[in-house]
Amino acid sequence: MRDWETVNVRARFSQQRRQECQGSLCGLEEKGRKGILCTREHTWAKVTSQGHVKVGLCDFPLVCKRISKITHVLIESIGEKVRQMEPFGVVETWNFILDIYAPVSGRLRKLNGGIGDDPHIIVEDPYGSGWIAEIDPINLEDEIKNLLDFMKYEEHCKELCFSCPKKNCTLSSPSF
Repeated sequence: MRDWETVNVRARFSQQRRQECQGSLCGLEEKGRKGILCTREHTWAKVTSQGHVKVGLCDFPLVCKRISKITHVLIESIGEKVRQMEPFGVVETWNFILDIYAPVSGRLRKLNGGIGDDPHIIVEDPYGSGWIAEIDPINLEDEIKNLLDFMKYEEHCKELCFSCPKKNCTLSSPSF
């Protein structure tokens, strides 16, 4: 990424975050996204009214790694078994490959066809139309206890920022 692109991404992110997050690291509560749980591997989960689990990638790794363009999303097929805290797909960018971890065990029930056509939607709306898959859970009551609520996930991300060796990281900028 060229210097001017880094500055542009940083400025755009800082302005957007100030508006959405009002000082918090992740804008979930401000966006009315209560009920979302997260893994330490930056995958979010939300139990639907039908008892399925909608899954997506949290915005923390997208911002931390300054990902502005996703090129591909590769996911297991519908009907495949997934196990909690094991990868079931990857998000590819020009510079990184991010594993997508299953927040719960079960079978893949549905995949978001929209991300096949436009994978960048994960960056634009990670907690909304950028969802990745839906899982039919097999042990939801027990496994949901292993997930972090928003506040604990935010603390986890802050710890990662403080221990990050990148001194010019977007997330460690004083605008937060």
